[in-house]
Amino acid sequence: MTRRMPIGKRVRKARLHRKLSIADVAGQAGLHRETIRRIEGGAMPSADTLMRIGAVLEISFMQWAESADWSDFQAFKRRTRGNRKTKR
Repeated sequence: MTRRMPIGKRVRKARLHRKLSIADVAGQAGLHRETIRRIEGGAMPSADTLMRIGAVLEISFMQWAESADWSDFQAFKRRTRGNRKTKR
């Protein structure tokens, strides 16, 4: 069983374990360096961004879900709910 931790800390730990810089992860994931910095600092990424980072760090979406704090997914749920467009 994996210890639960915030997604940002998990990203940083996996990145450092693989001896990758923020620029390395950002470049390979097709993201801006500032995006990785914000996530490591506690910002909640979109599912697409999380999957891109996961591909670089070799972490599946299920592994993110299994190891992350539940509070991370509450924030994710609020974020994705706010992005839905309603039909009138």
